[in-house]
Amino acid sequence: MEDPKPAGSAGSSGVLAAAAAEADPRKRTAFEALIAGSKGSDGGIKSAKQAKSETALREGDTRLEVILQATPGAKGLDAFACFVISKGRPDNVPEINKLFGDSGVKPTWIVGPGEVDLYLAKGAAAAIEGGGLCASRNKAIELAGAAGKMCVQMSDDINQVKILHQEEAWAKPADLTAGNALAKSVEHLAVSPAMAARFLEAHMSKAGARLGGAYPTANEGQAMLCDVLSTDLFIVGDFLVVDPTAAPRFDEKMSLKEDYDFTAQHLHQYATVARCNRCMVKATHYTNAGGAVADRNDAREQYNIGVLRYKWPGVFPQHGTRGENEVRMAWGGRGTLLGGSKNVPRPAAPPGYLEAGGLAAAAPPATKKTSILSFFKAQPKVPATDLSKAR
Repeated sequence: MEDPKPAGSAGSSGVLAAAAAEADPRKRTAFEALIAGSKGSDGGIKSAKQAKSETALREGDTRLEVILQATPGAKGLDAFACFVISKGRPDNVPEINKLFGDSGVKPTWIVGPGEVDLYLAKGAAAAIEGGGLCASRNKAIELAGAAGKMCVQMSDDINQVKILHQEEAWAKPADLTAGNALAKSVEHLAVSPAMAARFLEAHMSKAGARLGGAYPTANEGQAMLCDVLSTDLFIVGDFLVVDPTAAPRFDEKMSLKEDYDFTAQHLHQYATVARCNRCMVKATHYTNAGGAVADRNDAREQYNIGVLRYKWPGVFPQHGTRGENEVRMAWGGRGTLLGGSKNVPRPAAPPGYLEAGGLAAAAPPATKKTSILSFFKAQPKVPATDLSKAR
């Protein structure tokens, strides 16, 4: 015989609620609501916080759909293939599934060797074995290309995707305090990754870009100091959209900072990217166990920084405030070897990179203009409010 559940447990409270509902018909509606909440939360009673989050996600997706419906050429959900790049984190599957809400989209997980069954057991709709970080990213691009879809890649520890929507034309705030105030005043839309990808691709289309992404930090005030769209800035790998017919691929000789290199490849080849500074994501890379964090140490950081500087002279100076293992991207500082105006020599490659088959970026064709300024002369700047007119 099973031990009776202790008083106050979920099981005993359920039995008591059932008995109360049977004795008093007026209580049946409340009991039915409790059971409905239990079924939607894997056997537990759904918390008010979770229910609020799900409601906000549905409302955000609905609102963003209205905005996209008013955007000429915006693609539908069926034009995208969503991938989660992961390794050693099968326990993250349920939370990522929640992010997709009622969008009807189920992401494919690209996972480490021997991990497919672990991810499927945790609720992944599909899981495919990848390789290293960059090999997994490239596999996602190839799979999306084979399906004829845009490739959406996201990290496995994202816990929120948000769109900051402003009806009025953007005017740059005077300072960060004003930026914070503006961020608080605009509409905040909690959205599913699939809907956010549609929003990003619409900006890509307007800019003629083959790579798009979100603002690289969760600082909304700083984001509001930037125009809606940036076309020569870093695209963070946490959440990005790639046209799989574009030539660039992730450098599989890199183990960190591969998104910096990928952004530089797109700028070098196509003279533009599309970073939407109103698309915000939150992730927890530096504290979440497993994944790329497990491979992060000073030696690896410096090796990958060395690769960046070898391939892209002048583009990756030291970050001013984040320590020796961090860089910032300054595409305008690139050397003449890359079609820039700076006289920056190419430094030596880090030990082992060339032996592993790594290559520096070739000089741009003499007939092709690659400066961002020349690009904007050919294509007028996209008005900041083009995607923000729908009500």
